[in-house]
Amino acid sequence: MHKIKEKISMKKLKRVLALAMAVILSVPTLSTGTGSIPVKAADDSIELVVSNESAKYAGYETRKMSAGGNYAYCITPSKKTPAAGTYTKHYDVATYMKTPGDETAAENLRHIAYYCWGAPGFNAGNFPATWYDGSAMDDDKYIALSHVILADAASYEGGEAMHGCNSSFKNWAYQNVLGFNTKGELINEEAPRFKLTWQPVPDSFKIFVLATGKTQNILGYEYTPTGTVSLSKTSANTGITSGNSCYSLSGAVYGIYSDAGCSAQVTTLTTDAGGNAAAVLLNAGTYYYKELTAPAGYALDSSVQSFTVTAGQNTALSVSDTPTNDPVRISINKVDSETGDKVQGGASLENAEFTVKYYAGYYNAGNLPANATRTWVIKTLKTAGGNYMAALNNTCKVSGDDFYKVSNGTAVLPLGTISIEETKAPEGYKLDGAYLQVGGVGEKITGKYVAQIIQNGNLAQLKGGNTFKVSDKIKRGDFKLTKIDTDNQNRMSDIPFRVTCKETGESHIIKTDENGYYSSESSWNAHSKNTNGGGAYDGLWFSTGDEKAAVDDSLGAMPYGDYTLEELSCDNNRGKILYKGEFSIRRDKVTVDIGTIENHSEPTPVITTQASDAKTQYQIIKPSTDTDIIDKVTITDTMAGRDYTITGTLMDKDTGEAVMVNGNPVTASQTFTSDGTKKVLDMHFNFDSSALGGKTVVVCEKLTYGDYVAATEEDMENKDQTIYFPEIHTTATDSETADHLTLADSRAVITDTVTYTNLLKGETYTLSGVLMDKETGKELLVDGEPVTQEMAFTAGRASGTKKLKFEFDTTGLAGKSFVVYETLTLEDVEVAEHKDINDEGQTIHIPAAQTTATDDSSKINVSEAKKEVFVTDTVAYQNLVPGKEYTVRGTAVDKETGEPLTDADGNELVSTAKFTAASADGSVDVKFTFDGTAMAGRSVVFFENVYYTDKLIAVHADIDDEAQTVHIPLIFTSVKDKDTDSHMSLAGSDVTLTDTVAYRNLVPGKTYTISGTLMDQRTGKAVTVNGKSVTSSADFTPDTADGETTVDFHFNTKGLDDTTVVVFEKMFYGKAEIAAHEDINDKGQTIYIPSVKTTAIDDKTATKLTLAEKDIHITDTVAYRNLVPGEKYTVTGTAIDKTTGEPLKDDAGKDVTAKASFKAEKANGTVDVEFVFDGITLAGKTVVMYENIYYNNKLVGVHADISDEAQIIYVPLVKTAATDTKTETKLTYAEKDIKITDTVEYTNLIPGKTYKVTGTAMDKKTGKVIKDADGKAVTSEAEITPETADGKVDVDFIFDGSNLAGKTIVMFEEIRYENRLVGVHADINDEAQTIYVPAIATEALDEVTGIHLSNAGDDVKVKDTVTYKNLIPGLTYRVAGTVMDKDSKKPLQNDGRDITAEAEFTPETADGTVEVEFTFSAKEFAGKTMVLFEKLYLVKNADNADANPDGTSSKDKTPDDTQKASESENTQNKTDNTSNKVEVDNENNNPADNSEVKEVLIAVHEDYSDENQTICVPQIKTTAKDAKSGTSMFYAEKNAKIVDTVSYRNLVPGKKYKVVGTAVDKSNGAPVIANGNNVTAEAEFVAKEATGKVDVVFTFDASLLAGRTIVMFEDVYYENNLIATHADITDESQTLYVPKIGTTAIDGERKDHSSTADSSVTIVDSVAYRNLVQGQTYRVTGKLMDKATGKALVIDGKEVTAVIEFTAAGTEGVIDVTFRFNGKGMTGKQLVVFEQLDVVTADGAYAIASHNDINDAAQTITMIAPPKPKTGDFGTVSGLVMTALAGIMMLLTTIMRKYSIKVKSAR
Repeated sequence: MHKIKEKISMKKLKRVLALAMAVILSVPTLSTGTGSIPVKAADDSIELVVSNESAKYAGYETRKMSAGGNYAYCITPSKKTPAAGTYTKHYDVATYMKTPGDETAAENLRHIAYYCWGAPGFNAGNFPATWYDGSAMDDDKYIALSHVILADAASYEGGEAMHGCNSSFKNWAYQNVLGFNTKGELINEEAPRFKLTWQPVPDSFKIFVLATGKTQNILGYEYTPTGTVSLSKTSANTGITSGNSCYSLSGAVYGIYSDAGCSAQVTTLTTDAGGNAAAVLLNAGTYYYKELTAPAGYALDSSVQSFTVTAGQNTALSVSDTPTNDPVRISINKVDSETGDKVQGGASLENAEFTVKYYAGYYNAGNLPANATRTWVIKTLKTAGGNYMAALNNTCKVSGDDFYKVSNGTAVLPLGTISIEETKAPEGYKLDGAYLQVGGVGEKITGKYVAQIIQNGNLAQLKGGNTFKVSDKIKRGDFKLTKIDTDNQNRMSDIPFRVTCKETGESHIIKTDENGYYSSESSWNAHSKNTNGGGAYDGLWFSTGDEKAAVDDSLGAMPYGDYTLEELSCDNNRGKILYKGEFSIRRDKVTVDIGTIENHSEPTPVITTQASDAKTQYQIIKPSTDTDIIDKVTITDTMAGRDYTITGTLMDKDTGEAVMVNGNPVTASQTFTSDGTKKVLDMHFNFDSSALGGKTVVVCEKLTYGDYVAATEEDMENKDQTIYFPEIHTTATDSETADHLTLADSRAVITDTVTYTNLLKGETYTLSGVLMDKETGKELLVDGEPVTQEMAFTAGRASGTKKLKFEFDTTGLAGKSFVVYETLTLEDVEVAEHKDINDEGQTIHIPAAQTTATDDSSKINVSEAKKEVFVTDTVAYQNLVPGKEYTVRGTAVDKETGEPLTDADGNELVSTAKFTAASADGSVDVKFTFDGTAMAGRSVVFFENVYYTDKLIAVHADIDDEAQTVHIPLIFTSVKDKDTDSHMSLAGSDVTLTDTVAYRNLVPGKTYTISGTLMDQRTGKAVTVNGKSVTSSADFTPDTADGETTVDFHFNTKGLDDTTVVVFEKMFYGKAEIAAHEDINDKGQTIYIPSVKTTAIDDKTATKLTLAEKDIHITDTVAYRNLVPGEKYTVTGTAIDKTTGEPLKDDAGKDVTAKASFKAEKANGTVDVEFVFDGITLAGKTVVMYENIYYNNKLVGVHADISDEAQIIYVPLVKTAATDTKTETKLTYAEKDIKITDTVEYTNLIPGKTYKVTGTAMDKKTGKVIKDADGKAVTSEAEITPETADGKVDVDFIFDGSNLAGKTIVMFEEIRYENRLVGVHADINDEAQTIYVPAIATEALDEVTGIHLSNAGDDVKVKDTVTYKNLIPGLTYRVAGTVMDKDSKKPLQNDGRDITAEAEFTPETADGTVEVEFTFSAKEFAGKTMVLFEKLYLVKNADNADANPDGTSSKDKTPDDTQKASESENTQNKTDNTSNKVEVDNENNNPADNSEVKEVLIAVHEDYSDENQTICVPQIKTTAKDAKSGTSMFYAEKNAKIVDTVSYRNLVPGKKYKVVGTAVDKSNGAPVIANGNNVTAEAEFVAKEATGKVDVVFTFDASLLAGRTIVMFEDVYYENNLIATHADITDESQTLYVPKIGTTAIDGERKDHSSTADSSVTIVDSVAYRNLVQGQTYRVTGKLMDKATGKALVIDGKEVTAVIEFTAAGTEGVIDVTFRFNGKGMTGKQLVVFEQLDVVTADGAYAIASHNDINDAAQTITMIAPPKPKTGDFGTVSGLVMTALAGIMMLLTTIMRKYSIKVKSAR
């Protein structure tokens, strides 16, 4: 057995050595930059899923499992498979290694697990290519091999994982999978078990162990893929930023966020000078970044961008920032220093040049570099707004460097410095005196202007502003001249000249003096002397035209520019050629001498003319409204350059006067400037010549300049200047009548005689005529063609006559008039016309006749069918010749037959009339008389003929002409009631009878009247209402001859019950009766008016009394009279509320109605109407039954008398009001002896009868009977005999209600008479019947944490939310609370006083909440559980009016009551208000009567087991240990790991908490800082129980903490609220020590830092330690190092080491470590002693300090040469002997080491 163990031990030893080598060789890390992967701070739970499936291999199998969705492996196969379930994850995997705490083995296990099947790094290439038997690999085989490897690496149970496998598999697996043989020797370094330990693994790959107890340990993993992100930043425009010190890429800060809204920051990236930010480690996934801080000179880019981190890869972000710049809006406004934007004279503010220089850097005028970075020359241009601007753009650029530009081409200015200087003045201006103003105001800067472009947020701005105004002075000069007469060489005085600036148009007048001289110089005439007055001695001054430039006598009068000089006409130069010239002002203060100006005499002009028609070129013109005469005028001998005016006037040759049109002469004129040659002008005279017919006109012309007439042409006999206007007149007559009248329907011949004047003799003319319709003004058409005629003739004289004849058919032209139009032409050109539509001489008339027949009585064409009918036929004629005698003959014709009417003798009915026409149009009456009695319904037509001299000239005989027709009407009538649409009307109502009158043969369009009278059929007399007959009439205007109309009779039928009426009708036109219908027996004209009576009885009681129940039956018997027998009728009844007069509503809200249909056998009878309805809500009502009778759904009979007893039914009413007798309110306390009094009020009972009142208490919520504490129904009753119909009775309820808290009780009451229910009040919602039993529940929450947890602090605030039910809104209540200790069941106290709180409130609703706030110190309550008890009181004071059972309010009370209420209110306002509270006897809950403000206890909630009332005050303790050693000491290393176990109690289970730990330096109480940050850790957990533990793991760089004492402070938070803390600087459980050692090495013999390099060297290293734990066992291990190589000193293949163990007697001390070795041959070497201090525990030794400084002189020994031997070969021999001895010692050491290992293995 021992041998087997020894073998196993040796096997393990070899494996450990091999794996240790693997760890040394491997580099299992990734570059992580400055970011970090979150480290699991505490264990948590996970679900283990155990599958029913297994991976089977070589005769064995392993169950498939998963943890958290990832594949999991058994690592202790010697145990049973665990059950599925929830287990705790343990991240301290080293604890579960074969050697507990073996971090190296745990790290190796993590590396291997990463590459196993199901893990992120799985790669089949890391495993054998085929199975042991040569078959292909599959998932189950990879699972099996992964299982074997992991079991072996974790617990050396690789063999157990192959327990049931065949030997072939095992041998294969040892060789190819584990890499060790059965002896434990490494035989295959490429096997997965060995190879995978040094392959790199991501830091975010974490493994954990599920310790399942007696079953297998399960290995699971968590993996968050990670990658890195780096950032490189560039300038978006290097053209701007390159070489510019104002821009830097350093210091840009970018925030990295996990959400698009950038609210969850993960880390930041900060750029260096090169714009690069080092990579940081992030979990794989999508992130968002934005710039938080822009580098100097750049705009902040706030846009949010996304990127994706891919596992194992770096994501390189490339960003660029836009350099801030000033988009080039530099604008220089060039202005005149005197006039601003207004330019003077001919100068220009354009093209002024400015040199703009840019310097990359910030400078001022005193330190500008000699050379600018860039230079531009720009010029001014005129803008659309009239300004003169220069800007940095290509349009204004003259020369220079390229502009700085951004991507869109916009020119910009980078940050830096610019200078601006005007280097060229614009035309006409001087640089001298120019100045610049920033913004156009302020300081006037001459020379160079310098300003900086600085950053302003994301923009740049030019310091001071970017708009400038530069002002220049204009050049000014003068001029002078002398004026003489050429003819006599005399000087000419007072000659005016106009001087005009050509550019501005500004103009002024000057004059020569008496010597003919003029000068604008101020020295001659001061500019300011009567400036621009125009006199010889007035000053001259040119400005801008608006006098902006002030007059200055020191300057020239004329601004720079070009001017014209124009001599003006005056008396002194009359007849002379006027001077016109130009001069220019170009130089400042220089006078231009124009010299001597001379005059010459002018020539005399000559004019000739030729006048004609502009259109025809003839001198004969047709008079018209748009005449255009053209006079061609030739002008010679004019003065070149002079302006002339030619004016023409038309003259009447006969009178010699000017032709006048509309009171004005007809003229024309033109103005021209002579060039000295012949001028030909066309003078147009446009005018209305309509009135010039027969006139001769001469055109006269006149030439002028100024007011001087130069020439005329005014010869009245000059034919070339003469124009002729012809004229014609016409007269038309009929050939037969020789007059202007012709007959219709005949062949007419018309002769038109034409007279003409003012024609040109010898010319041939054409005369053309056409007939025109006078009415339309258009040509008269006959058979569709115009009637025309023409003739040609040669004029022998200027005047004469001609005749034209027109022959045509006048059929169809009766009534028309036509006019003859004539036109005279010459060679197709019209020269005269006569076309006057109103000229009677040109007009012919054709007569026409129309007739209108009317009855002499009706005055229209309607007659009554009577014996003698008198008709007048009025004949209207047109176009007769006035003064002539005519005859009209008429005939009467029956329209129906077309035959003439005859008289009694059988002769045709004919009538005639003669008349003389007074005018062309008129009328004449023809009288007819005939018998019309047989003509009712028929019509008569009257035909008429008109004769002239026995010749028929007009006829009117149209059988269909309505005007010729007289109608004789016929009528019939039928009456109905408008409402009933029948021959019946409703009695006692306002009715409308509509009588429909049918008529025949009326004249449409006329207005007629129907007049009717109502007749009583029984009496034959007119029906009267209120003493007046009932009549009606209606006017109507028919659209057709036959039709209907209606007459409405409106009257009230009251008193006409059982009456029959008949309607008589007559028809009138005006006052003339034209028809009638009056038949007393005509049923169509008859109306019947019925009568109705009713009697109502209750079916159940057979009386007038009924009960308010769901099923009421009432029978109403209806008696009727005067119906129409044989017809069907319907009776509808409606129940009416007598009080309101409105229809009664049933429980559903519908009207209570009933209906019965019947057929009336006789006119009089009865019918029953049954009412069945829900009357449950009608208690107290008095009901009247109304009845209506309908015929065809129309109301014909009513009985609706609200006071008719026969129609009335009575319904009794019961009301109740319940009150608690103790509280005197509707509130009662749920106690044992409740007493309720219910006051029952009744109405409508029968006095003198005995009734029983029975009450029942009902649960409002369930609607069921309330049961008391004993389970009995709560009821009561009383008996009464009322003396009146209305009264009251009290019913008392006494019962045990201790079980009714929260209930709402409603008291139901019934009244019975002889066991018959006659009254009920059972309204579950009636407040008067309701009693409320309040109930309260509470929930206490800490105001900080929001849950049932409070911190053990000084200022704890707990809000207890009291939920109340069943209160009466509007009353005042008080809640009083006390904080109780759950354990002791006593009140908790602060300073000896109970902790209490209260709140007074007035609720608006019955159910709600009120908050009671407790504020107290909980410093002494850590670990305690508090319960908050609450009581609810009703406060009964003067303000609680509703609490009074009698319903009175304070204003209803007596003065004494009011005084008491006032005193109570004053008492409440006192500082100490406890006196106002109620002292309650807890035995019976009755308030003591010791206060003016009475309070009544109405609800309590005091339950120690109610979690909602409970507040827990947590308590924690902590124990800190080094994760490796398990002690309170740890090594000052880079990756220190501390586990602080926090024990807690009194947490709320199920909630999530966070523990935050902080490492504190015990010496100063300050937080420990590592790598610039406080050393902290945190862990989140969900408390499964109130008491438990949680580990907080601190991982930090402790390399600088050696020698310090650290205390771990812990805080527990719930949702970021502190709920517990443990921060005791003296608590040893929280304290950790970081030991520190220092060493001093000396030679054991020499006692200094030198040793002789001989065979026996002894070095003693004194190790000084501090900060150890007294009584603990320690081990110091020393090693000698070769300083030259930095490696361990090796002698005979072994390192030189020394070990010593000791128990610390104190926290500080010194221990010597002795080194002995052969130092021969080491002369000159320097040896350094390295020391390591371990703490020795039962589990092993753990490093806690070291001192390994290769340069530490105290640790250094220098090997010096040994003294030379005295005999020659002794040294050699000694060396050989020592070598031999050393070899023997090494062999022995090897044997002993092997033996030791075996012994240890056996142990």
